Amino acid sequence: MYLSETCPHCPQVLLNLTDLLKAGDIASLQLLNISHFSRQAETLNIKSLPWVKIGPFEIEGLSSAHEYAKWARLVNTIEGLCNYLKLLLETGQLQKAGYVVESEDEGFDALIALLSDGKANITVRTGASALLEAHEGSQKLEQAMPVIAEMLKSDRANIRADACYFLGLTHNPMAISKLKPMLQDGDSQVYELASESIEKLSAYR
Repeated sequence: MYLSETCPHCPQVLLNLTDLLKAGDIASLQLLNISHFSRQAETLNIKSLPWVKIGPFEIEGLSSAHEYAKWARLVNTIEGLCNYLKLLLETGQLQKAGYVVESEDEGFDALIALLSDGKANITVRTGASALLEAHEGSQKLEQAMPVIAEMLKSDRANIRADACYFLGLTHNPMAISKLKPMLQDGDSQVYELASESIEKLSAYR
């Protein structure tokens, strides 16, 4: 936790985190006064205090005890990474979301899971799609083919359409067999994207 002697919210947040430590919900608590660690704070791009990092989750500004406890429970889970990516994308932090995808062991899996979520809003889906596009032709994306193919079974046309597009990004012609049935889909966008991806993948045969 980064704090300062002039921060009005830091004492309450410190108390909340201390309670989590006492309860065993977090293993340790490191406190840094920003006046002595300004260079590190600048590297972390800290804009406001208090600033708390729980696992991979960075929480800036005042949050409730319940919020800190929630993130503590979600450390080392796909659900936690999905929720964090969603939060970052909703707040326009695309670069930081990309760093999470790259740096966390299950970051890419969380990105795919987020794109499979039919409840994600357009801002989140657009940002997540941009992050996935950056992996076009990569081994990670190719290995995710089975999960992406499952998205073709969704009852939501937008999810099926996205899956058709993403399979085209794999550069793996084996995805063509998954895409061909989508040419019979009743949604025009699904049909169009399936057709385009089949044409694209045919070039890699």
